[in-house]
Amino acid sequence: MAGILHYQAIDDRGVEILDELEERWELSPRRLPAEERAYYIAAKGKVDLDSSLAEVDDEWELHVTRLTPR
Repeated sequence: MAGILHYQAIDDRGVEILDELEERWELSPRRLPAEERAYYIAAKGKVDLDSSLAEVDDEWELHVTRLTPR
C-alpha cells in the first residue's frame, strides 16, 4: 500500500519533531509553505506515521497537525 501523508508543524518543537522523524527513518518529504510537509510512504498494510511520531515525542499532537484524514 502507498500513500501521501501531510503534516504541519504548529511551533518550533513541531519542526524539531518532524526533523527528527525524517532523520530516524531517512524520509525526504516534499516541503510546502507554512511548515507543511508531504511524505510519500510505501509500506505493507496501513500507511501511517503517527506511531513513528509518537516514538519521537509522545505529545507530538501538541506540536504537529496531521492534515491527511485518518
